[in-house]
Amino acid sequence: MLYLIFAYIHSTVSILCLLIVDLLMLLVKLALLLELLCFLSIVIINQGELTVNLVEKLLGIDKGEIKNPTKVITIQSKKLNQPMDFPCIAINSKRFAEIQENSIEMKKGDFKRVDTHKLKTLIINEGCPEIFKNKDIMAHFGVQTPPELIELLLLSGEIEDLYNAISELSGYNKDKEDEDEQELKNSSEGIESAK
Repeated sequence: MLYLIFAYIHSTVSILCLLIVDLLMLLVKLALLLELLCFLSIVIINQGELTVNLVEKLLGIDKGEIKNPTKVITIQSKKLNQPMDFPCIAINSKRFAEIQENSIEMKKGDFKRVDTHKLKTLIINEGCPEIFKNKDIMAHFGVQTPPELIELLLLSGEIEDLYNAISELSGYNKDKEDEDEQELKNSSEGIESAK
């Protein structure tokens, strides 16, 4: 009989210990949940403050203060054996998209390819209008169009460098653009192979 009482007390104590351990684990989880909720409320409050700060900043800016970024891009010309300073201006998003669309070649209504050379020369022409849209410079070199002038003055690597600089000035991230261009090429190769 004593053995049964002892076994009953032992099992009751074991169950109580397990319940206490479970209760402690539950309290730890509850504390972690409360900490997470506090963190999230701070983040939400901070995001609200950031939104309010941005709204306040935008309302404090005069429309006349908004200007397209400009920058002088220096290219070491191998053809002319000297540095050339190109005054460049960012291209607005609508015009940039138009240039991109004009560089897509279609065949019978289907995508054929992106003419990257055309894309780059059009971007350079639009981003450096003081140089490449200058009728005096074109007449001096005996060319009729800005793309002809670009071809005359710049090597392919220099075209690439100037194109990248204008794209970055226009808000494009070069690494992201390279990924997008590669993705576009891969998808066009997939379209071609599916045919």
